[in-house]
Amino acid sequence: MKAIKTLPIFAMLFIFSCCFISPTVTEPITLSAKVIDSSSVRLMWEDDFINVRNYVLERKVETEEYGVRAIINGYESMFIDTTLSTDIEYKFRIYAITEDSLSDYSKELSVIIDPEYFKMITLTANVVDSASIQLTWEDNYESVRNYLIERKTGSNNFSVLAMLSEGDTSFTDTLLNSGTLYCYRMYAIIGDKVLNYSNEVLIAIPTEIDIDIDLVFVHGGSFSRGDVWGNGIADEQPVRTVTVNDFYIGKYEVTQALYVAIIGENPSTFQSNDNLPIETLKWFDAVYFCNALSEAEGLEPVYMIYGTDVSCDFTRNGYRLPTEAEWEYAARSRGRDDRQWSGTDSLSELVNYAWYNYNREETSPVGTKQANDLGIHDMSGNVWEMCWDWNNPTYYQNCPLNNPTGPNSGTYRIDRGGSFGNNSEPLRTSNRNGLKPTIGAFRSVGFRLARNAG
Repeated sequence: MKAIKTLPIFAMLFIFSCCFISPTVTEPITLSAKVIDSSSVRLMWEDDFINVRNYVLERKVETEEYGVRAIINGYESMFIDTTLSTDIEYKFRIYAITEDSLSDYSKELSVIIDPEYFKMITLTANVVDSASIQLTWEDNYESVRNYLIERKTGSNNFSVLAMLSEGDTSFTDTLLNSGTLYCYRMYAIIGDKVLNYSNEVLIAIPTEIDIDIDLVFVHGGSFSRGDVWGNGIADEQPVRTVTVNDFYIGKYEVTQALYVAIIGENPSTFQSNDNLPIETLKWFDAVYFCNALSEAEGLEPVYMIYGTDVSCDFTRNGYRLPTEAEWEYAARSRGRDDRQWSGTDSLSELVNYAWYNYNREETSPVGTKQANDLGIHDMSGNVWEMCWDWNNPTYYQNCPLNNPTGPNSGTYRIDRGGSFGNNSEPLRTSNRNGLKPTIGAFRSVGFRLARNAG
């Protein structure tokens, strides 16, 4: 087999110690790449294999032979190589190790990092007065023909705000409205080459608004994450002992009143009461909101946003979505094994703690059912709650046991807790669900805030 001919000795020993290798899987892997910066590239792949044990990623540099760059868990679909240099051709290929066979290689993929393309512009913004925001930037480009600044508000698309010349390092946006959240980004043009976007900056001119956010302190600890009751499905297994640090989590789901105060618009389907949970929004909208709220309160924004690429700096003190492990730990009142639903282990008592299809046909004002043992409301029912983690049904098998933050990549983001539209089953505290981060059409999906403690 083609894959075996170049398989490293240690990988061969691993494979043959586990099982007999049958003929190669016939369907190839589709490998793609996205350059991140001047030394990093994100490798992504897609396939239809079942029960992948590992992926083997190989790399060659110019005239060298291929060598193994990484052996990757079978539930992953991305690897970031941070050891590249500019103006050098790298070639990548990948194959899969399934339970009983090796796949063929993917098609060879060539990557060359242009040193000019990823001299990233660093963009910052500051409020000047009640109607003006000043943008400033730094870069190391040479011979810039133009800078283009783009702006958007709310869920609108970006549009060009200004075109500037080489030598310009600032721009003031005027005639703005207080209380409106503005998002800016920019890029440079050198000759005929359009370079990469800067970071995105979210900023609003403050207004006199009453921001009232109730957070509950959750003392960290270890718990048996997953379906300890034996009533769930495969993605809730195996049960493993996981540890989380101290954190804060919202006493209530984010309300429409709070969301509108920060963002200035309300995408919700149900709007009869300001204390209804915000819903019908994308995962990206929730991330934007967290950063905007952090800015409004003078905290450090947690998320770095480059288009649809979002990274999270968990060391910062701003608002964020809870991780899946934090969410379950809080929903189960610090991980209790007798809390199949948030607040109770008894199906007959669930009606006292949750809005679901037994007693509701739409969302209800937050906090109108009993809280769980930590004083947190609605973690079962009302609306599904978005988390930070990517969703992978086999993640529990090999996940980190200390403050896990989910797989590095995926198609769906985790949401938890069930909603008014569900029966009792999805409301279980170990139940896992996922949604595409670009879709915001669900009236049953909202979110809850979290923050680091200390």
